[in-house]
Amino acid sequence: MADVVEITIQASGAGWADYVLVLGSQTFSMDGVSYCSDALGDLLRAALQLAAGGREANCAFDREPYEWRLNLQVDVDPERLFLRVLEFPDFQKQSPTETGEVCFRGECGTRDFTLAVERAAVALLNEKGDAGYRDWWNMPFPSAALRALQAAHAGD
Repeated sequence: MADVVEITIQASGAGWADYVLVLGSQTFSMDGVSYCSDALGDLLRAALQLAAGGREANCAFDREPYEWRLNLQVDVDPERLFLRVLEFPDFQKQSPTETGEVCFRGECGTRDFTLAVERAAVALLNEKGDAGYRDWWNMPFPSAALRALQAAHAGD
C-alpha cells in the first residue's frame, strides 16, 4: 500500500488541465483533461462518497474524444483503497466500466486518497480563486463539494 498519495492539478490552457496522481513510487499523468465535464467536482464528490463510508466511486475525465475513468474500490479493510484508471476511446459513449483498458492501478489508504483530493482542490482554489477558476474552466468552482468533503474529514 502506498505511503505517499499526492494529486496535482495544473492548467494547461483555457479549459484544459493536467491531473497527476502519485501513489508511492508510481505516477500517472492524465494530460489534456477537458472542460466538457466538471472533472474537479466529480473527483471531489467521488472522494466524499468514500469519506462518508461508500465502498465504490467513479469519476470521469474527458479528454476529447477519449475518456479516463477513475475507479475507486474500498477493500474489506475500509482503510485500504484499490484504484484503477481506465481509458475509453469515446467519452460520449459512456461505455461500461468493464470495457475500459486499464492504464494504471495501485492501492493506498482510503483517507490518504480523500485528503489528497481535498488538498489538490484547495491548492487550485488558492491559485485561481473563484473568478479565475470560472474564467479558466468555464464553470463555477465546486465549493459545495469541497466544503462537504472538508466536513466529512472534520467528522472523522
